[in-house]
Amino acid sequence: MAPLAAAWRSQFPGACVMVPDAPHVYRGRFWRAQGRKWFSLDQPRDRQMAAAAEAAQGLNDRVDAELKRRGLKPGAVVYCGFSQGAMVALLAGLMRDVAPLGIVAIAGSLLAPEGGLVARGRPPVLLVHGAEDRVVPASRSKEAAVRLRAAGMRVQLEILPLLEHLIVPDAAPYAADFIAGLGA
Repeated sequence: MAPLAAAWRSQFPGACVMVPDAPHVYRGRFWRAQGRKWFSLDQPRDRQMAAAAEAAQGLNDRVDAELKRRGLKPGAVVYCGFSQGAMVALLAGLMRDVAPLGIVAIAGSLLAPEGGLVARGRPPVLLVHGAEDRVVPASRSKEAAVRLRAAGMRVQLEILPLLEHLIVPDAAPYAADFIAGLGA
């Protein structure tokens, strides 16, 4: 997300752009590289949902502290994330007492129990996904769009042809246009 954050800093002067790292070390299940993860993928789906909700609360705590430090209102935030970060961003944005300005989720999914989606606010959401993603299939964003719309949210879904599970420059214009349209 750091390259997108750098672009957004130049496109939205005066905006505070945070790119927090996930708290846990990741040792290449899908790739052989090491990185960061928000929760373990090696557990049953119900436990993943609980871990994602816990990570979302932790992210909200960090965001609230930064908003307070900067003297900004609780809703003055746009959540953005990729893959697990998208899953956590969606949950964090939906569980806030004051809805964020919006949520951008790239190549993620909605980890909330079926029939158990309770959004405290109704922020607009952008879902961007590569059609050829074999790590998190694009069908997960399509399912999320259906569920979020059923919960009364405005959702923009962009499925990008021929793209896999990557943060790609192709996603950047969609996100920038979405954020600019929020009036942030």
